[in-house]
Amino acid sequence: MLQFWYGSNLTLIKNKIKARSLEDRQGGHSVIFKSYIKDSSGSVTGFKYYDYSGISKSAIKGDGSLFLGANLKDIK
Repeated sequence: MLQFWYGSNLTLIKNKIKARSLEDRQGGHSVIFKSYIKDSSGSVTGFKYYDYSGISKSAIKGDGSLFLGANLKDIK
């Protein structure tokens, strides 16, 4: 499982989560890792995952989304 967050600035996301603003869409949700996406040289450039809808999606490095292997809602 991975936690998906909107945005790419980890410090900003942490601060928004700590503030617990109901107007901000920083709630995040979990997705299930499926596989890596690699370029022709074998370097990882992204990964595929299953979203809550059960649809296979992908995240590419630098697309503006942040995926973490932890639930940041527990940050104090």
